[in-house]
Amino acid sequence: MAFVSALLTSLIAVALFPLYALVSRLSRQRSLWYVPGPASVSLLSGILSVWFGEDALAFQERTTKQHGRIVSLTGFLGDKILYIADTKALYEIFVKNTDDFEVHEGLRESTRLVFGGIGLFSANGDVHRRQRKLMNPAFSINHMRRMMPTFQATTQQLVAHLSEGVGKETVEIDIMDYTSRLALELIAQAGLGHSFGAIEGKDDGYGNVLNRFETTLGKLTMFGSLLPVLTRLIPGQVLRSLAEILPWPTLHEMLNISDTMQETSREIWKEKKRLFALGDKSVVNEYGEGKDIMMNANLAAEEDDRLADHELLAQINTFTLAAADTTSSALARILYLLALHPDVQERLREELTEACDAKGEIGHDHLVDLPLLEAVCRETLRLYPPVSCVFRQCVNDCMLPLAHPYTDTHGFEHNELFVPGGGTMVIVNIVGVNRDKATWGPDAEEWRPERWLSPLPDSVTEARVPGVYANLLTFIGGGHACIGFKFAQLEMKVALSRLVPSFRFAPSEREIVWRFGGAVTPSVKGSTSNEAELPLLISPVMQMVENRS
Repeated sequence: MAFVSALLTSLIAVALFPLYALVSRLSRQRSLWYVPGPASVSLLSGILSVWFGEDALAFQERTTKQHGRIVSLTGFLGDKILYIADTKALYEIFVKNTDDFEVHEGLRESTRLVFGGIGLFSANGDVHRRQRKLMNPAFSINHMRRMMPTFQATTQQLVAHLSEGVGKETVEIDIMDYTSRLALELIAQAGLGHSFGAIEGKDDGYGNVLNRFETTLGKLTMFGSLLPVLTRLIPGQVLRSLAEILPWPTLHEMLNISDTMQETSREIWKEKKRLFALGDKSVVNEYGEGKDIMMNANLAAEEDDRLADHELLAQINTFTLAAADTTSSALARILYLLALHPDVQERLREELTEACDAKGEIGHDHLVDLPLLEAVCRETLRLYPPVSCVFRQCVNDCMLPLAHPYTDTHGFEHNELFVPGGGTMVIVNIVGVNRDKATWGPDAEEWRPERWLSPLPDSVTEARVPGVYANLLTFIGGGHACIGFKFAQLEMKVALSRLVPSFRFAPSEREIVWRFGGAVTPSVKGSTSNEAELPLLISPVMQMVENRS
């Protein structure tokens, strides 16, 4: 009887612990009760069903316009969430007090389950610093120059494949399919020393699941904060079994995506280790030429700093996903905007054509300095960052200074904001920073590449955006800044240098919408598919064909 009583007491304690933790956090969040924000729509889920819903991007934009740079959101059971676009506060979060603002535990658990481990973008503290130190050399300028022939050859392969589909006519083609293939193949060849055969559509399923990942993730993101509680209370295998029997198609799709990614990465790594151990010339050459980021970085490190196999598998999935999805989305967005602005498209075509040598190629240093190409890329990444927000949690009480004071719901103005520790979620508003009219002027919400062709206003530098790229927050900043942002820029520029001189792009009659997810992805309005798609009208640039014949 005593055993039964003790068991019941333990079960009740386990069941009540999450409630106790929530009540404790709500009490500590008193300082956030009077921060302005949109009204809750549900006692259970607060504002999250709208925040991560079908109209997520538009709702987030409206929230910024209505409530400003400091916004309070309501999460599950009244939990308070901060939505921040103040640059001074973000400097504290990303640079000065980064250990007090960790990657959110919901993201860590999600990536651990989906990728099979904690990769660079979800690691914290010393684990993150060790992984970052290991990977830094792989993304140097010298490495980018060595990868240039690989980028050019792979992109030309894509152009040839696209030319077969277009012929001499104007054809509607899903350009997102092609940018996804290209981005996957580039990170595979230049980063893993592996080919998926993605350009010809011969990949083994990895490309197909990646194309569905972001939209599927977007539909599950609102539940991310619940995941750490579930994984603490329920054994992993039991949790997996429960997920399989739940009548939830989106969750089943994510399980399928995760299984495919983990199985594929295990096979890639297993085969490369086997061939390297045997002294296979192709694999040894890839290592020697720096084409295999993972093997290069790990073998070059001191033995104590090397990653275990399970960490490497997580890194493979992390880098492949992050590089492929964000770059393909950004490249697709550029082509879409060029289709909507044919005058800019024609000027860019002229710049790229004039820059080509006799072989139709542009060298690395010349390519990265082309002014209009740089302006088009910067303006697109400013207005439409592939990742619209990132998630942090405050683990220790912090007082954040503000560049712009906010007015609370009682009408009092504040120059600083107290953020209680213990796990308060902070959503970093990347779009809000990049489109701030106080920084970029009254036309901040317009796509205008010309702004980068003349000196920027002093307000841009005075804003002191804590980012690593072009006074923007697109690739965030500090120790967690995107390690591969130069890699991504070079990919996009090489792709545009081949695609724009070869084809003209025009809008399809079908309306395009952009959906929230880990990366923002396009879709045809009304589509229920999780696959990203962007139909454009594409025709060959015949004069280029004649000039090169």
